Amino acid sequence: MASSFSKLADDVPKANNDANGTESEAESLLGQKRGRDLDEQMKQRDEIRRLMRKENERNRRREAAGKNKTKSERDADRDISEKIALG
Repeated sequence: MASSFSKLADDVPKANNDANGTESEAESLLGQKRGRDLDEQMKQRDEIRRLMRKENERNRRREAAGKNKTKSERDADRDISEKIALG
C-alpha cells in the first residue's frame, strides 16, 4: 500500500509539470498572437502617419504655389493688366 501511495505522490508533480507546460505553450502562442497584433497595429499607425505627412506636405506646396486661394483672393492679387486681359 505504501508503494502505491509513493507512486501516486511521485506522479502528482509530473502531472503539474505537464499541465504547466501546456499552459506555458498556450501563453506563448497567445503572446505571439498579441505580438503579431501589435506589429500589425504599429504598421497601420505608421501608414496613417505617412499618409498624413504626405497630405500635409502637399497642402504646404499648394499654398506656396497659390493653388489653395479662393477666386476672390486670386482676383485681388492680380494687377490691372491681368484683369484687362482676362476681361
